[in-house]
Amino acid sequence: MQKGLIPHLGQGLQKYDTSDNEAQDSKNTIKIFESEIWPRIEKYVSSKSKILDVGCGNGRYSSFLSKHCSEVVAIDAFRDINPEHDKENVRFVRTTLQDFVEQDFDVVFMFGVFYLQESWGTYESFKAVLDRLKPGGIFVTADEKWRDQRSALSKHLQVGCYNFGELCVHNQSRVLEDFVQANDVHRITVIQK
Repeated sequence: MQKGLIPHLGQGLQKYDTSDNEAQDSKNTIKIFESEIWPRIEKYVSSKSKILDVGCGNGRYSSFLSKHCSEVVAIDAFRDINPEHDKENVRFVRTTLQDFVEQDFDVVFMFGVFYLQESWGTYESFKAVLDRLKPGGIFVTADEKWRDQRSALSKHLQVGCYNFGELCVHNQSRVLEDFVQANDVHRITVIQK
């Protein structure tokens, strides 16, 4: 574990089956993503989009997204991408968001990862996401629904929680869409820079 990480936050929501190909939790599979989340967010991705997948884990979302865009840059600080998910237009980099310097992405995608950014500071990490985007770019994030608490400032919330409404105001960005997936597990928030 890297110095400075908040230990009880862990290394993400994704736990994989023995083949390291799919999620152990049946509520968190690519099939569920494709049926419950993708129909609501696909309008933010075009065949020309360049996507940054932060905390890509085994790369299954990178692989899925690669079918709908021109390039996916998949980054993860804790593990390498599963070779099965390594596609021609997917480039993997072993790094953190904070150490990754490339910019000008159309979309930044985080699934079950934003809450971990608190180890580097919630406000600083949100700004780092926006800094990776082109003007007007889109940040799509999904975390357990209870983590985005709009009732208080992020700095006053328990560890692992945040307030996207406040973070957007603080960074001159805006929430375009916010919904809880049909199986009632994740809150998906779409933010425009």
